[in-house]
Amino acid sequence: MNQLKFIYLVLFHVMANNLPWYFKYIGGDKFRNFLFRKVTGVGKHVSIGRSSNIMNMTKLIKAGDYVTIGENFRLVGLTEPVIIGNDVNIAFDVVMITNQRTYDDITKPQRVHSYINKRIVIEDGVVIGAGSYIMKGVTIGKGAIIGARSLVTKDIPAYAIAAGVPAKVIKFRTDKKTDKE
Repeated sequence: MNQLKFIYLVLFHVMANNLPWYFKYIGGDKFRNFLFRKVTGVGKHVSIGRSSNIMNMTKLIKAGDYVTIGENFRLVGLTEPVIIGNDVNIAFDVVMITNQRTYDDITKPQRVHSYINKRIVIEDGVVIGAGSYIMKGVTIGKGAIIGARSLVTKDIPAYAIAAGVPAKVIKFRTDKKTDKE
């Protein structure tokens, strides 16, 4: 990591990420979003809410353009990234987890078990409701909507509306568009 990127990273974590909400009126949000884009290399017009925490943020998040990530976003992972498309809206208090311990050998203590790491893919035009959890290896299809407080453990098809614990497809959006456009 070059020195300038390191400085941006420190400024993001020490100052900008924890500014009180009312600092948005004097440019606090713009400052935080500027630093976030510089550190992660995400696309244009990407914003992230305050008090968000991304483990190894220089490598674990890849996002397109016009992405909004709400306050208290959490990305927990070791090696595999979250890949976010364009025009995605992620509400506040969303958690994405790209790793999980195996716990496959009962003779070993939990601290020595290995991890399973799988990326998460969020395709274009997805909306993720507040307080949702997205687990490792999941792909959320283009234009899908995830209801608030959902636990997504399996792939969600394009233009589906899914909710619940675990999340299940409730219906498909009536304005479903084809990929021919």
